[in-house]
Amino acid sequence: MDWPPDPKSWLEYPAECLWYLIPGLLYHAAILLASPLLIAIVRVLTRYRPRSSTTLIFQGYLLLAAMIVNGVWSCAVWGHLYWSVDYTADFSVFLPITTNQIEYSWEQIAGGLNGITLTQLNVIWAIFAASAWLLSFVATWLTIRIKPSFNPNQTPPCSRKTCPSTS
Repeated sequence: MDWPPDPKSWLEYPAECLWYLIPGLLYHAAILLASPLLIAIVRVLTRYRPRSSTTLIFQGYLLLAAMIVNGVWSCAVWGHLYWSVDYTADFSVFLPITTNQIEYSWEQIAGGLNGITLTQLNVIWAIFAASAWLLSFVATWLTIRIKPSFNPNQTPPCSRKTCPSTS
């Protein structure tokens, strides 16, 4: 196995975060396009009624969280615990690392594992992915929870039912 002479350094962290956008936008766009179908299924199967705007907010936060986590993955895991030849962004919040990603060879150079098994690498991946999903859920919850402040000394805004008719 040809081990990389220089794993990613933490100085490359911002660039590694941005590299996630290349495959990440494709994955997240596909999920976003499938969101209306997913929302319809959730509405049929459960009492929860997610709004489309909440889904858009969540996807945006998931993309940002995945970018952050990909930067950490690239600097802390890739090149230390494993190496792959064709590295754009091995980390994805949707799919674990596969044997094909690691064993892919190019010009007789192949990737490999460094003292761990693929199962152990995927446990680490699951922790990273779960942290991105959790961060996205919390950020979405905080975003939709924040409402415009209302001064109790003001009269509340009225609706069609509570406002006097102006006609």
